[in-house]
Amino acid sequence: GMYSIETCFLNREHGSVFDAWVRAGRNIPLTVNQFTYLQHLSEPGYHISKQRVSNHTLDISCILQPQECRLLYISYVHM
Repeated sequence: GMYSIETCFLNREHGSVFDAWVRAGRNIPLTVNQFTYLQHLSEPGYHISKQRVSNHTLDISCILQPQECRLLYISYVHM
């Protein structure tokens, strides 16, 4: 059958308000508006894909960056 794979991930480019702050110039005191903007920049990454299963096995591989974590939500696609 066919499966949907939704992936949420946190790494230095996605989901890290600290890294967004460093890229913005870390030693400068932030206003409330600037902090809010950085929070919006630092949302987790998200990706959706579909994959067909053969021989009752779903093969998935991920290469993680240092300090990265991923959450995979796998669901059967009813056709």
